[in-house]
Amino acid sequence: LKYYLRIEQNFSGIAVGLQNFGEKNLFKISSNDSLSSASFRFNQWGVYIKSPEGKKRSYKLSYNEREDFLPFNEIISYVSHARDITLSGKPIHNKKQKLNIDISYRKLHIPDSAKINTLSEETVAGRMNYGLTLLRGAVQSTTFIEHLSGNEPVRDYTYIEVLPGQGFFAWKDFNNNNIKEVNEFVKANFSDEAHYIRISLPTNEYEKVYNQKFNISLNVTPRRIWREKIGFKGFVSMF
Repeated sequence: LKYYLRIEQNFSGIAVGLQNFGEKNLFKISSNDSLSSASFRFNQWGVYIKSPEGKKRSYKLSYNEREDFLPFNEIISYVSHARDITLSGKPIHNKKQKLNIDISYRKLHIPDSAKINTLSEETVAGRMNYGLTLLRGAVQSTTFIEHLSGNEPVRDYTYIEVLPGQGFFAWKDFNNNNIKEVNEFVKANFSDEAHYIRISLPTNEYEKVYNQKFNISLNVTPRRIWREKIGFKGFVSMF
């Protein structure tokens, strides 16, 4: 079962809307008539304001809430509630410059972690793309910036001894206590030292992480403006 509803009203220079959609799928296991783990249900509603369609300079601000339900003890049970605020737009859009911006904030609430292998968290994400074109396309530049924050499972490791030469790590007893401690395993420099492999262990602990990306590129194509020139400019336009 799927449903979708959207109501939108245009005013002078602005559009206001309300939407609601969701899905419900219940699957039974034929052998015992129990509820399949593939069953799910969700409902999402939201409101938004945005610029009218067809505008080069556009924007959209939206607020959404979503509830998810998954199988637990043979019934479809409420497992999470999420709130999202998103701002996106193209404040600059012309022949020379283009700027795209996306910013979002999400708050996820998990009332009972026994029902789903996820924890409550707050995340912030932002992305900006800026393009600049000058001198009839002879100079083109693009800039990309991205920020992400959220929770990430804490990684724990253990080291297991294997046949000589079939591992990747070596044990160095730095404190001479004859106890194999996690911080005493290092990358093996030689195959005759490679006696251990590293195994990742699942944990129930999470840590706050922040990721940033920044990229800028610049392309210069002299032939776009100097292809009919002679002398030095004509020479440069060959590249």
